Amino acid sequence: MKKLQFLVCFFSLAVLSCNDSDDENYSALEGQWSLVKITAELGASEISEGLITYDFNTQQHTVTIHNNTELLSPVSGIYTYDIDANPDSEMCEKTIEINSEGKYCFLLEGSNMSFDLSAVDGQKLDFSR
Repeated sequence: MKKLQFLVCFFSLAVLSCNDSDDENYSALEGQWSLVKITAELGASEISEGLITYDFNTQQHTVTIHNNTELLSPVSGIYTYDIDANPDSEMCEKTIEINSEGKYCFLLEGSNMSFDLSAVDGQKLDFSR
């Protein structure tokens, strides 16, 4: 009987102690971010704040993109996202993947955020609040 009580107690503690560390660590991601700069191989494009916004909902793991420009990308819509640890790289501790369309290096510092693929000849997206 004591063994059964121990197992029930252990299982209860294990379930209650589980949490989603990405939600906890990235609650600062919640809300609206303005895409302010896109950097690619051929140079950088500055974007007026508010023209392209990414609105993150960290509880539902969705991002709503509003593109109010003539640019074809990013396409406005609601997408899922995932943030993962990247143990294979010293340069990129976390990655973010939106709508299962490629993983970007992810950096969030205060009111600035970036998604970076420049290490593999991709683009870098810079955001601000």
